[in-house]
Amino acid sequence: MTSPGEKVRAKAAWGAKAAGDHRLAARYDKIDLPKVRPVVTRVEQYGGLCQACGGTTLALLPQGLEPGSPFSLNIVALAIYLRFTSAISYRRLSRLMAELFELAISEGAFDAAFRPVMPCFDAEVGAILARRRHHLAESTRRQYRRRMERDLDAVMALAPTQRDGCRLRKRYGKLRGHLFTFLDHPEVAPDNNGSERELRPTATYRKVTGGFHSDWGKDLSAAFRSVVGTAARRGIDAFQAVRMTLSGQSVLVPG
Repeated sequence: MTSPGEKVRAKAAWGAKAAGDHRLAARYDKIDLPKVRPVVTRVEQYGGLCQACGGTTLALLPQGLEPGSPFSLNIVALAIYLRFTSAISYRRLSRLMAELFELAISEGAFDAAFRPVMPCFDAEVGAILARRRHHLAESTRRQYRRRMERDLDAVMALAPTQRDGCRLRKRYGKLRGHLFTFLDHPEVAPDNNGSERELRPTATYRKVTGGFHSDWGKDLSAAFRSVVGTAARRGIDAFQAVRMTLSGQSVLVPG
């Protein structure tokens, strides 16, 4: 077994009189995954008695080794990633961790590990909503609206005879006052296609797992979709987005 990145050179022992007679005939890669096992760090915190005040002063702990859940940020991030991107139930998630990583994590332990991360996702969702800006001047938006209203007048002047065309014209006439809301309110998208796309994973999750059994669970799932969806538009994958959020970093990169 060779270490990662190590080159293996196989030379034929027969038919060659000297090393110089060998020529490269093939080059290819073989890819494997190492066995992943948990690394346990035992933390011992010492305290000293202050001679002046009589109080006990505790030694500072390294970042990431504070009291609380025994599971690291990486483990919690992986569990959240699997839970909400692949719609894995607590029971299946517990079995997966045990079989693949030799990690004994009960369903209740997952629940206890997920609850404290809610503020992290809530803060990131708040930052995402605060990024909405008016990119166009009001005069420019009015100009665009006048032009689109003229184009719509031309469309509405048509007299379609086909059933679908008649139905579409009737619908435009009924909703005309709301077709250009996005020009009056730039924070509103011109369509709801993005919302519909973001709702599909939630619908799939509900079908696979049977839905949520707590209010905080559905809130965490909604926040997860907001953060991961925003991160994807910035070239950040879902697992990296979860790790960044849990570590206090924002997926809202400049630009």
